Amino acid sequence: MIDGFGHGGIQQAYKILINEFNKTYCRVILIILESSGKELDIDAEKNLTVIRFKSKKLFDIRNIYRFKKIIDKVQPSIIISSIYKS
Repeated sequence: MIDGFGHGGIQQAYKILINEFNKTYCRVILIILESSGKELDIDAEKNLTVIRFKSKKLFDIRNIYRFKKIIDKVQPSIIISSIYKS
């Protein structure tokens, strides 16, 4: 989960990591809290799912519930998080 996927340094690094995760894992889910019109392009892969919450604020009860629901359903073995605003 990341706070946004714009053109900043950490987002560039995550783009490289996501491409490597796609090669390594059979399923990769990228959850973006805030979406903007100026996002990095992410290579489309059959094992990559991108979920955009479009949050207006960090403490968004609806999106916290949505995130928990996804985690409960998928039960990932690895979670990597980068939340600048926290």
